[in-house]
Amino acid sequence: MMDGPRSILITALCGLFRKGREMANIQVFTGSEGPSHDPYSWTEIVFTKTDGTTVTFKSSGLGYCDLTVGGKTERCFDDSLEDKFEELTGLTSGKAEEIYYELHPYFDDPIRY
Repeated sequence: MMDGPRSILITALCGLFRKGREMANIQVFTGSEGPSHDPYSWTEIVFTKTDGTTVTFKSSGLGYCDLTVGGKTERCFDDSLEDKFEELTGLTSGKAEEIYYELHPYFDDPIRY
């Protein structure tokens, strides 16, 4: 039995296929917003299914979360959209980020390479 990040990745992907949630792509974008003297970070995860449907989850240091599905965006100030993202994709936002950085390790720490 394997241990470590690759094992976690394989387990997560196998879990998606068992649930019938085929994944075509995960993208992670990060940035900041607000004034330059006091910026707040944000992370956006775009989960694209094999049928072309995208589910986008954005969490912000300003305390809000956005979930966009089929062009409709919902905003909240609690964890309810995090739960909905997991319901739609089969992954928590943290697990989706983990898979992305496992598949694209250069983006995790470019100085290391």
